[in-house]
Amino acid sequence: LRVAQAERLPWPDDSFDLVTLVNALAFTDVARTLVECRRVGGLVAVATWAEDALNDLTVLERAVAGEDHEPSDESREEGHLGALLAEHGFTPVTEGVADAPMVLADADDVVAAIMFGESDELRAELRPDVLRAARPFRRPDGSYLLRNAFRWALARR
Repeated sequence: LRVAQAERLPWPDDSFDLVTLVNALAFTDVARTLVECRRVGGLVAVATWAEDALNDLTVLERAVAGEDHEPSDESREEGHLGALLAEHGFTPVTEGVADAPMVLADADDVVAAIMFGESDELRAELRPDVLRAARPFRRPDGSYLLRNAFRWALARR
């Protein structure tokens, strides 16, 4: 394992058969990252959350963000990843949607997952809102099931 920036991968040219980016591309300089992916690998697989309508997680995100919640945009819709890869010189091979269910053991896990990285004070303040929003996803055993989806695309250089 090596920690590195996606825009400057620490491997020589053609080091890998496949480079995989899962929920990461949006946090990088996309053009530079894809140049690096082309340099080090023959294939690239990209996955990101699908549009809001396919993700129960969105309900909980709205509870936390309130009026500041920004709905998903075209970057999470069908065809976008393949087009993005083609725009950066790749030849799309296939794309699709994959189920990405999230099972959380109890209310504490729900709050921890949704409020990851937030202060203890903010977690405590928003806990009632998060759990109210999560109520439809609670199962009889007290766990929670959020049905989510990732859009993915596979392309070759």
